[in-house]
Amino acid sequence: MDEFKQRHFEGCREDHKMKTLLLALAVVAFVCLGSANQQGRGRKPPLDLHSRYCFQCTPENRLDKCPQAKRCTGMRTMCYTLYKRDGNGEEKWAVKGCAYTCPTAGPDERVKCCFYNRCNEY
Repeated sequence: MDEFKQRHFEGCREDHKMKTLLLALAVVAFVCLGSANQQGRGRKPPLDLHSRYCFQCTPENRLDKCPQAKRCTGMRTMCYTLYKRDGNGEEKWAVKGCAYTCPTAGPDERVKCCFYNRCNEY
């Protein structure tokens, strides 16, 4: 019986060593993943589903044709484009941006509002 108990306890010690090793490896992996995230090498954060991305431009950067959409801030969840007539009477966009509510068009202006990302590109 003593030999059986001795073999049993040796087996338990081996199991305990294996569990300790696995736990240590798990801790090391967790720490490494955390440091990778801090250095920007980990997974990217999920897309913020409540944010709206709209083209935001003024006549000053019109030559760049408003190259990329930017994230709207606050509760601005609507994109808009304000159109005005130029000296030849042609309708051209004047301002693009984000809004909480659709802006009101002034005389000789037109406003187009939309509710999905990058919808005010054209």
